[in-house]
Formats: sequence, C-alpha cells, structure tokens
Amino acid sequence: PIIQSGIVQHGLLFLAVTSIYHFLVVLGTNFYTFQWDILLIETGFLTGICFAPWRSLAILPEFEHQAAVGSWPIRFLLFKLMFMSGVVKVQANCPTWQNLTALEFHFATQCLPGPLAWYVHQLPPLMLRLGVAATFVIEIPAAFLLLSPSVTMRVAGAWMQ
Repeated sequence: PIIQSGIVQHGLLFLAVTSIYHFLVVLGTNFYTFQWDILLIETGFLTGICFAPWRSLAILPEFEHQAAVGSWPIRFLLFKLMFMSGVVKVQANCPTWQNLTALEFHFATQCLPGPLAWYVHQLPPLMLRLGVAATFVIEIPAAFLLLSPSVTMRVAGAWMQ
C-alpha cells in the first residue's frame, strides 16, 4: 500500500539507508572510522540526492539515462578517492613509498592475500618498483581524466583506475 501510494521513492530510500549507516558510524566510533565508511556515506548521500530517480516506486520505470548534472558529483567523488589515495602516500613521507619499495612488503603483509600474492611477491624488485610508480601515475595525474569533459578521456581514466 505505501509503495503504490507514491510516497516511497528511490532517492528517499537511499537517503534513509545512508542515514541509518551514518548513525551506526557515529555510534561505532573506533569500529567505523575507516576510509571506506566515510566513502559509503558520501556515496549514499550523493546517490540519494543527485542520481537516484525521484519518482514513485509504483511506476517502476526502466533505467533512463540520468542527466549529466546528476552524475558529476559521483564522478568527483571517485576522483577525490583516487587523487587523495595517491596524495596521502606522497605526504606520508614513508620511505617505502618514497623509494618505490612498498610492494616489496605489501604482498607478504596484506591481511587477506589473494591466490597469486605469493607469486607476485617473488617478482624481481625492479618489477615491483615499476608497479609502485604505476600506482602513483594512476592515482594522481590519471585521476584528473575522470573529470574530463570528453567521454573518451573519462572512459580511459576509468579503465586506468
């Protein structure tokens, strides 16, 4: 009955779920202070405000191409995530990032190693250092491609990420 009345909308649902999650983050303090928790709140808020269709669920329309204005905040959020991920590595003044040796430790110390982690860890140090350099290129200058007015450049930036 509530859904068919037209009161409940996609955007309203996103905002409600995001508000509940924000409430958990505030209450959880130390358990919810990671980068991905804030990212989930920002994504849910932006989706609810800018991207989710603000129409009744009773209509259940097929997916329509969203207005370009609605997708820009989501693009900027992805840009911010990637750019800040790269900048924090530079600003940390950590010798492993400065000397491009971070991947020499990463595969041996990650919490949940993938099935190929041991094999990648055995690669020559030069290959691992090139991987760290590629990380810097992808996360800092290539992140700007996500904000390009050209669709082709944005797609290239998304593939690089």
